[in-house]
Amino acid sequence: MSKASTVKTEAEDSPSTVDVPFKGVVFTVPTNPLDWGMETMEALDGNKISLALAGMLGPRQYANLKKLNPSLQDAVDLLSAISAASGTGSTGN
Repeated sequence: MSKASTVKTEAEDSPSTVDVPFKGVVFTVPTNPLDWGMETMEALDGNKISLALAGMLGPRQYANLKKLNPSLQDAVDLLSAISAASGTGSTGN
């Protein structure tokens, strides 16, 4: 198999979402941060954690997160878990 074919096959086999468990709930987010959207990236750039999570999770999952009544530390922990699961590393917090 050619190198190009191998890369294409690996990309096709990669999941487009990843499950992130948090406080007994599993949240599903896009694997590729480039799929998070501009508003999410602006929220991250401005250290607006709740807006970033809203963008990553989408309305339904964000509503489920809010039902958990998370603290600021919980929100930071979830953001870090999402970053780690998506391969982006540290969120800088």
